[in-house]
Amino acid sequence: MTIDGFRFDQNAKIVEHGDPMRQIPDDLPGIAAAAGVDLIVSQWEVPYRAPDVEVTDVTSDIVALFVVDEETAGFLAQMADVEPMPLEELLYQPEQ
Repeated sequence: MTIDGFRFDQNAKIVEHGDPMRQIPDDLPGIAAAAGVDLIVSQWEVPYRAPDVEVTDVTSDIVALFVVDEETAGFLAQMADVEPMPLEELLYQPEQ
């Protein structure tokens, strides 16, 4: 499965990545304005945020800019319910 620059194997491990946000820089100000936010960041790359920080999810607005198949759309929908974790932890697989 490929999501604009990210390729996943069947176990949803990240195999290689690019930065899909670099493909849409001109669209981000409009998405931010429509959502009423001043900053767009990946929740997966925020090491800490205070409990009172208001978070607005614009994932679906960003995904709408790309062509995705049904499988990818389903995967992205499931990600909405997943708490962020460091990439190193996600990729860590102890020897079996």
